[in-house]
Amino acid sequence: MFILEPGKWVGEGQITFSVTNQSVNYRTVWTIHPEHKGAILAQQMVYLEGVEEPTRNFYKFSRQQGESFSVIMENPLFGDVSGQATLNEELFEFEIAHSNEFFGKESYRSLPENCFEVSATYTSEEKETTQIRGLLRRAP
Repeated sequence: MFILEPGKWVGEGQITFSVTNQSVNYRTVWTIHPEHKGAILAQQMVYLEGVEEPTRNFYKFSRQQGESFSVIMENPLFGDVSGQATLNEELFEFEIAHSNEFFGKESYRSLPENCFEVSATYTSEEKETTQIRGLLRRAP
């Protein structure tokens, strides 16, 4: 699973916004650091087509029991956001929430050749949704 494999991972796909019903292409780069004392630190850069500045998210995944992790995401718009993650051989997924402002769920399903299908939904307190679909693979 990519979150356990230090290095760079790259992805691409589409983001669809319910408010406008428009889609935009995105690229992402994850940098996964080696696990240290039960914690995995990661940085995610998200580049949206037509937007000059990328979004930078920082993650800390801390092992709990079994296949469970706690998650803290630091985002420039929302600050620190926390949640839970689970991991098995085929699927890594996490849910995060920021008070009542938004709820998000991301899933990374293992595909052949060290590739992952990305599926995510973020919902705002106004019930507007952002859907993300794409692929993630190890950087060349």
